Amino acid sequence: MINLLSPLLANRKLLILGFGKEGQSTLRYIRQNFPGLPVSIADRDHDIVAKAGEILQSPNLTMHLGEDYLASLPDYRLIIKSPGVGLPHWLTLEPGTILTSQTHLMLEAYHRQIIGITGTKGKSTTSSLIHHLLKSSGVPSILVGNIGLPPFDYLDQVGPETRIVFEMSSHQLEDSILAPHIAVLLNLYPEHLDRYPSLEAYYSTKMRILSGQLDGDIFIYNEDIPGISDRINKLNARRRYYSFSSGFHMEEGCYLSGDRIILCRNGHETPYVEITDDFLLKGKHNQMNMMAAVLAARNAGADDESILRGLSTFHGLEHRLEYVGEFNGIHFYNDSIATIPEATIAAVRALPDTDTLILGGYDRMLDYSALVDFLVQSHVKNFIFLGKAGLRMYEGFQANNKEGIRLFLAGSMHEAFEFILQYTARGKICLLSPAAASYDSYKNFEERGNIFKKIARGFQALAMIILFCRFVFFL
Repeated sequence: MINLLSPLLANRKLLILGFGKEGQSTLRYIRQNFPGLPVSIADRDHDIVAKAGEILQSPNLTMHLGEDYLASLPDYRLIIKSPGVGLPHWLTLEPGTILTSQTHLMLEAYHRQIIGITGTKGKSTTSSLIHHLLKSSGVPSILVGNIGLPPFDYLDQVGPETRIVFEMSSHQLEDSILAPHIAVLLNLYPEHLDRYPSLEAYYSTKMRILSGQLDGDIFIYNEDIPGISDRINKLNARRRYYSFSSGFHMEEGCYLSGDRIILCRNGHETPYVEITDDFLLKGKHNQMNMMAAVLAARNAGADDESILRGLSTFHGLEHRLEYVGEFNGIHFYNDSIATIPEATIAAVRALPDTDTLILGGYDRMLDYSALVDFLVQSHVKNFIFLGKAGLRMYEGFQANNKEGIRLFLAGSMHEAFEFILQYTARGKICLLSPAAASYDSYKNFEERGNIFKKIARGFQALAMIILFCRFVFFL
């Protein structure tokens, strides 16, 4: 990486655009390997100095902060951009300016070693599972990317044989014309329409994980994505293709037959593994993630015996159908990562004992009609709605007007737990799977999930307090 950056930095003023986790990582790497180099930082957040701490206590540092932070860009000829920064369409850079990112630089330096995973949902789980399978097989591996691990922070762990498992968001893919040697596309659902001008623009950005590959690279994709064959054919790309499906038979890849994964090689089918109740990843959507991980790990050098062992020992990730525990006779599951309707549908299907479902949050004007139609016909009896997105879902349920279900509007997560205590059947599940973003009331989905877990774990005490208050009131 030093050899790649050195000529880029020669006689060019450097700007780090965006100073969140990845921007800070970029500054650390520059300071460690190019000490004394003048560096500038541009970020909308005025408070970034207080948040970043000691890393900014270094010489030769210039800051451009506030709403007009983009006005500084024409003064620089090398800009390393963080994925969270969206550039307006009207912005033009001076001729000769290099706009790059950690993602692009990693792909340029380590293309053959990178396994890139993208999709609307399941990226973090699948990336972590691939990393787990490789480690189980003794294949050197690191996990980086959109999962919250900036690649530059782990460069000291990269050797010639190291596999770099790289979770890639659409924001990271739009920053590079390159793509990984092994690319995985999990699914495509409507998302991020607040950043992209159209749904097609979002989908096209995701497809860059294929279009940016080289001839002979490996592309692993979900055969069940509507129109995926047409998208692949339009690119006319010479790749080694492997697909996975909930039931479609293919030449190379794997598919589900009941709870079994069937492996297809040269058109020949072999039972690979039966997914039993002992597996810690639950739900059909996670079985799809398992198939993608199996294909990626096998192509990256993992042996089948180690893969099978790794599939059964992988614990899953926080905030993704995470079992919180049993409190006051109710089983609590945290699926705060579910920010689109399709994710919530998958969660409810995975947990058939769900009696109470918490929905809603920040309203990005997603279409909830299919979700409401599904849930009205589901086994769930109690629905608690939060935020403006929850209000729209509530109105959708009212229009269906089905008997036997209960609808509650809650002003906060704490208020939601009052309804949970009163109406959730003991021995059943209370599931947080909101189908909406979190940032109307929380910093991110992690904070929302953590608050849900904290209240759930104190549920026994909360139940006693509520019962005592009711007793005092009736006295």
